[in-house]
Amino acid sequence: METQTDHRDFLYYIMKQQDKGDLNLGEVIVNGALFIIAGTETTAGFLTGLFNLITREENRHILDKVSTQCTLCPILNGISHHHSRSSVASTY
Repeated sequence: METQTDHRDFLYYIMKQQDKGDLNLGEVIVNGALFIIAGTETTAGFLTGLFNLITREENRHILDKVSTQCTLCPILNGISHHHSRSSVASTY
């Protein structure tokens, strides 16, 4: 099934450069991989920073609110429970 769309992702523009003769197949592959890796690193860095911030004691209210309202987030519930146990243990 073929669908029509106006959406053009980064691969469209890379392939367009190949069609013009500006890039060979190897360059297309390397550029495509570079974009994918760069996007992955950006996402990983963001998530690392986000979890670092919401697991700090002064932001506990944010973690609690997200973990109770997000039923699809068992990972956050685990972090919240682990965080509360470690906070209680450190107060004694």
